[in-house]
Amino acid sequence: FASERFQKDCNTVKEAVKQNGYALKFASTRLQGDYTIVHEAVRQNGCALKFASERFQHDSALVRGAVQQNGFALEAASARLKNERSIVQEALRQNSLALKFASERLRNDRALVMEAVKQNGHALRFASEKLQEDRALRQIASESQRELPCGPVGPYDPYDLCTPCCRCCRCCPCGITNTKL
Repeated sequence: FASERFQKDCNTVKEAVKQNGYALKFASTRLQGDYTIVHEAVRQNGCALKFASERFQHDSALVRGAVQQNGFALEAASARLKNERSIVQEALRQNSLALKFASERLRNDRALVMEAVKQNGHALRFASEKLQEDRALRQIASESQRELPCGPVGPYDPYDLCTPCCRCCRCCPCGITNTKL
């Protein structure tokens, strides 16, 4: 934790967020509302968007940049932007599991869900209930899951985002863990 003086110092905070976007969390409220600071933070880590002033969660250009850097930044986007197809597609290109944060309407969009499921079969669990029962999508999801190069670690809980899914790199579906053994 930085002292209050550093939390309010524009240059200090700017340098901190360039190194680690999450440093925005410790910036003063005033600096969390500064476009230049927030832009630097989400460029370094898209998920830093959740620490930005709420008005930035409505800024389509800033949110687009955030989800391109980290698809999970969609979680912090406004409801309007979670319902904007092009932004959700950008998030899914970066991480198909970001489907979890899309609007209900888009989680019921078969073409969009198909894109996500082709990239990662585990994304199907975030589709609408109707699409989760779609035979073709279930087949694609099943094939997508089989493409792991080394096989599963062991019991895999598809509802736990951080359960390692394979032996060689201990990667998990959410992309948080990716450490070689």
